[in-house]
Amino acid sequence: MERATGLHFYILKKPLPCTLAVARYSSWADIDDLHTRIFDISEQAYPDAYDQIAQLEHDVMDALHCGVDVTVATAEPIETFPRLAALILHDLT
Repeated sequence: MERATGLHFYILKKPLPCTLAVARYSSWADIDDLHTRIFDISEQAYPDAYDQIAQLEHDVMDALHCGVDVTVATAEPIETFPRLAALILHDLT
């Protein structure tokens, strides 16, 4: 069964202490031609450091290309993450 991969981006009102963002990765398993179920969920906290922006974007893009759903929670605006902003804002140039 083919299913769409999702990217969800939440902006928190208050920043998490010493944390740039938290990403939750959810993978799915096919049961049959019509049904899927959660196979695995993992969560990764990215420290509040400049190089972690690129690492987060890299990890999210890899996950999406592999069919893994991603949820990102951060107090930073989407513009902080240009590759993710391009996906969310549909600017794929």
